Amino acid sequence: NDSVEDEVTPKKGKQKEEKEADIGKVVCVELGDKKKQKDNWFPGLVVAPTAQDTVRIRVKEEYLVRSFKDGRYFTVPKKEATEFTKEIGGKVDNNTLKTGR
Repeated sequence: NDSVEDEVTPKKGKQKEEKEADIGKVVCVELGDKKKQKDNWFPGLVVAPTAQDTVRIRVKEEYLVRSFKDGRYFTVPKKEATEFTKEIGGKVDNNTLKTGR
């Protein structure tokens, strides 16, 4: 197989692994412009930066997140995304979550 993709140096492979460590995680994304409102966030799935080729993403600082609510993609600063837990889901009065539980 002559594919360039198969030839990964350990250093390059490690960097890629670190960037992709959070792919597949469910996160809570805070909506910056609605901080004072009760339901100011939505649940989303961290996806590979290559999942949406029309969006430029700075992988060191941002996640590409797909919303469970409407399937749209969002570029989200990592500091505004927190890992979703069962406790968070239990406390929330959010119709989006109620349908998912």
